[in-house]
Amino acid sequence: MMKKRSLKHIHLFILSGLIAPALSGCAFFHNASGTIEAAASGKTVERDHIFEVKHQGRVMAKLNGRFYMASNRQDLPVVLFVPGSGNPSHLGTQKGNGLDTYTQPVNVSELWAEALAAEGFSSFTYDKRTCQPVHGSGCHKNPIDDIYEEGPVALTKDVDAACSYLQQQLAIPNQNIILWTHGQGGQVVMASECGRNAALNVITSPITERVDRVLVRSLHQQSVVLRRQADDAPEARVESLKARARNIANRAASFEATFLSLDSDRFIEGAKFLGVPLSFWFGWRNLTEDVDLQMAKHQGQLIVLSGENDSSLATEDIRNLRRFNKQKNIQVVFVPKADHHLVQKNQISPETSQMVIKTIKDAWEESRL
Repeated sequence: MMKKRSLKHIHLFILSGLIAPALSGCAFFHNASGTIEAAASGKTVERDHIFEVKHQGRVMAKLNGRFYMASNRQDLPVVLFVPGSGNPSHLGTQKGNGLDTYTQPVNVSELWAEALAAEGFSSFTYDKRTCQPVHGSGCHKNPIDDIYEEGPVALTKDVDAACSYLQQQLAIPNQNIILWTHGQGGQVVMASECGRNAALNVITSPITERVDRVLVRSLHQQSVVLRRQADDAPEARVESLKARARNIANRAASFEATFLSLDSDRFIEGAKFLGVPLSFWFGWRNLTEDVDLQMAKHQGQLIVLSGENDSSLATEDIRNLRRFNKQKNIQVVFVPKADHHLVQKNQISPETSQMVIKTIKDAWEESRL
């Protein structure tokens, strides 16, 4: 059964447009269930797409997407990667884990898409609308005023547009789509029509409570991690680590004061915080006002993934995750040695990918019973 009575680690042994009928020696066709199959070629086939986001009958944005076709496709669903926090392209590029910068940027979505394809899952990734040409990776210049005005909930339009594209262009029914997201994207997915109707969703490093509280305590947690590192560090590094810890603790205090002032009318018209209007923060705070209720109302199966080495994960968030895990349709998995993005040494480790994909396969099979 997907649901366990107590939280535990899972240990492993080693464990654009319509796709053409033939490509690179690999034939594609729709089977009777409406899913896509590919003749074995031994390679993952990647196809780039551009899809439109419409609102009130007009096109408001164009987003790049990439479809990863598993060469050994089985009777498995398609994973739709919904962009989470930050401004990532369809590659899911991350420069660091919140505390430390990676030695080189890591394309998280691309790595997971390739790992999934090796296990028979095809997947689709797309640009977050806030990814603009200035961010590189070929993102289009799209309007984001609605995001500034409403907060992240405005991105539900993009989620539903991506689902609609998969359904219309690749004949993938909604019930055969798993939505996978990160952080901020958790609330966006659960608020979207596609996410509400999906049999299974996956959220990595979710926001467990009202966002302002989570952001402040994540900074405090990072400061604690740095102070612990200083205790065991060579003498030459001690002072720099302590200085970083102090700076982050001061930033946490500044964030907390700003959030406490949001309702005080002390800000001038047009004021911004972290580069975005205050209306965005009001919208995000409202979206996360009652995460427990949001989780309780969610009908489909939900897998929550959290890295054991996430330097931003505070004790309160761990308690919240354990509470979520008591719900019969939610499974919380702590991933050994993984960070905020489930990354280890600039990679998704084989152990992590095997553990996570096995969890998804098992949950998918259970959802179909």
